[in-house]
Amino acid sequence: MTNKKISETIRTSDPNEERFFEKMYRLVIGNPSNRCILKTNMKLRFLKAFIGNKQWIRRLDNELYLKLLTDICELIDE
Repeated sequence: MTNKKISETIRTSDPNEERFFEKMYRLVIGNPSNRCILKTNMKLRFLKAFIGNKQWIRRLDNELYLKLLTDICELIDE
């Protein structure tokens, strides 16, 4: 998923629309190649984050979720 594609989707959608976040979720998660975070065990505080070149690293949930939400909010504000 490219930044351009996400920005285009946000620009052509109404952020106040009730299903806006569901639409974004399906756009990003609907295609397995767009998944940059893997959470295999909901009881653990860790997840795997994709860093490119078929490499994954372990990170704390809170660390990555905060960054992800911040990035999405910045895109919406643009």
